[in-house]
Amino acid sequence: MDERIYNPEIEIAALAHVLRHPEDYAAMADVIRPESFGWHAFGWVWEAMGTLHAEGLHIDALTVGDALERSGRLGEFQLPDNKTFTDRAALGQLRDTPTTKGGGLTYASHVADYAALRMLDEWTTTAHGHAHGGRTAAAIVSDLTTKLSTLSLPSMAAQRTNGMETLTVRAKGETAAAVGGVRDLNTGLVDLDRTLRIRRKEFIVIAGRPGQGKSSLLDTILVNAAKDGKHGLLFSCEMGDTQVTQRMIAQLSGLDGEKIQDGAGAGRMGYLLCRVRQVGRTPDNHLRQVGHSGKPSPGGDAQDPPRFRRGRLRATHAPGREV
Repeated sequence: MDERIYNPEIEIAALAHVLRHPEDYAAMADVIRPESFGWHAFGWVWEAMGTLHAEGLHIDALTVGDALERSGRLGEFQLPDNKTFTDRAALGQLRDTPTTKGGGLTYASHVADYAALRMLDEWTTTAHGHAHGGRTAAAIVSDLTTKLSTLSLPSMAAQRTNGMETLTVRAKGETAAAVGGVRDLNTGLVDLDRTLRIRRKEFIVIAGRPGQGKSSLLDTILVNAAKDGKHGLLFSCEMGDTQVTQRMIAQLSGLDGEKIQDGAGAGRMGYLLCRVRQVGRTPDNHLRQVGHSGKPSPGGDAQDPPRFRRGRLRATHAPGREV
């Protein structure tokens, strides 16, 4: 086996992730199999995890060790290039390997990719030998085509339909989070939040005739989300960055936006700008951040309490472009 297409660190991370987060096994098992591992002993561990999962048993270092012992492989198990730890001690070392939370599918994809590379290396090496052994090009291409049709790449696996078990686990997690009051995005409008729960990755279109409040509604949602610590991007084809800023100031101050734009609120601009942390008109027309600096602008009120600390707003004006 060519060591250049074998990454033990990735394989260790994939197994360690399952030992720490066994609930992710089902999703990862859609991508990799025991033979996907370059280190044969890791294939034993993945097979043991599959057996435990099929029997409805919890996956951890202890139960995996028991499964390896029943198969007669525990005594032979060791980490690559490390004979210091074997059997259960090696499993303990595997379990204690630091991993990234939520990275299970990424680890699995990398393991599957290395497995595919090893298969390609084997097949092309065989084809090279056949080319020098007198086989016809048509026969070699036919063999390669047949083998390549069986190759499952990580990108292909990601496009497959998820199994019901994986989807059930995800749905259960979202339900538990919802019971605890967790929401991907709160609009800050109580009645709207009761009827519309905005989920991550959803695409929502708000339609209406001109002047019916589409932009005002989105401004309100964006400001409320930023107050809640969320980051947002406002892209406008009609309003310049100054007008967007005036609307945001109106949202934060509670004053009529038209009065601010018409100059009727000029006498209170010091007070209003005390709510604005940074309004920067840069060459690329980005409204960098709206917040509270803790320092009043000239004429502002030094005791004015911060109302907008945690979030970040970005607005982009692109004249002449349509979305």
